[in-house]
Amino acid sequence: MKIALHELIKPRPQVLVSGINLGPNVGINVIYSGTVSAATEGAMMGLSSLALSLDSYESQDFRAAAEIGCRLADHLIRQPCLPASP
Repeated sequence: MKIALHELIKPRPQVLVSGINLGPNVGINVIYSGTVSAATEGAMMGLSSLALSLDSYESQDFRAAAEIGCRLADHLIRQPCLPASP
């Protein structure tokens, strides 16, 4: 995520979406989640950020999570949660 923001993606994106990964990122799992960590790092860098996970290890159907993620990302673009960074 840091390499992408600093070296690969120009111009800077309006929102960072991390995931979609299998399995819920809840409770103690949040501490170990790369998905959540990427979104946290994005937020610390001033980007409105979102981590997406499925509440299952069995389902491989990402369509509902992708649809919700698109809606949330669109909302974050229209109404940023963080002040704009330079």
